[in-house]
Amino acid sequence: MGTKCKYMNGRVVHINFYTLNENIEIDTKEKYNLILIERGKLSLNINGKKYSFIAPCIVSLKENLIITDISAETLSAKNISFNVSFLNIGITFDLINSREYEICMERFGFIPLNIFYEENEYFHKNLPLSRDNLIQIRSLYNKINKSITEQIDIRWSCRTRLYLNTILELLYEVYVELLNKNNVDIKSPNSWVTLLLDKIHTDYSKNISLNNLSEYVNINKTTVSKYFKQITGFSVTDYIINYRIKCASHTLATTEITLSEIAQEYGFSSEAYFIRQFKNKMKMTPSEYRIFICNRRKKELNHK
Repeated sequence: MGTKCKYMNGRVVHINFYTLNENIEIDTKEKYNLILIERGKLSLNINGKKYSFIAPCIVSLKENLIITDISAETLSAKNISFNVSFLNIGITFDLINSREYEICMERFGFIPLNIFYEENEYFHKNLPLSRDNLIQIRSLYNKINKSITEQIDIRWSCRTRLYLNTILELLYEVYVELLNKNNVDIKSPNSWVTLLLDKIHTDYSKNISLNNLSEYVNINKTTVSKYFKQITGFSVTDYIINYRIKCASHTLATTEITLSEIAQEYGFSSEAYFIRQFKNKMKMTPSEYRIFICNRRKKELNHK
């Protein structure tokens, strides 16, 4: 389905949401596909190699793959299919595949997309999901479906992009944790700090604190505080705020969503508190950051 987005100046961009059923079709022509498998098993032949994906997990498929021999067992799955230009007009498959994209991420406020173009001994196109991950991502998928279907106002495409950015940022953190987890001694503090990071990355929009995180791993606050800072370099509170600001930055850079809605979406108690914390971290207000990044993109990526 092609959708016209105000953000794209009336251009037709492709984003679609659909449920995978017995008659499964996956179109990767000039599209990324992000498949949430909630139950069952999905088997694919991708470019001549067989893959099997078992719930709960996310399957990330890059553009222009040859997919055959699709089969499923008791499958319950949802798919978001999109052209990367939906994320921002400056993002192209050529840019991503040139490996210059990672340089552009911080400079232009783009979202990490490693799960689409990287594959290694620990990652093979799918990410296993914890229960908390699954609940959060399922909720965001449902929001995207509702946003695309209802298009309740002129910012529906921005709102859809916000939800998609949130999913992609969370999945990037799950991906990083997956790579790090394979080098962690399960008895070491690194193991439960990884659990805490997963909890923060999933529940950052909620009222989370050192108290409830220590209860989550059943370890006293002093020990949690000590080892969390030793391993991450940040206190629990600072890490939560920094992560919220990081997620909010992507949305500021690529949407026209209001500051009050962004503040609410990313767990800040008020717009004023969001502005204050953002300025403390970024040395400019959210509005100034949005203008700065947009102007930089227009100048350096030569987009009008």
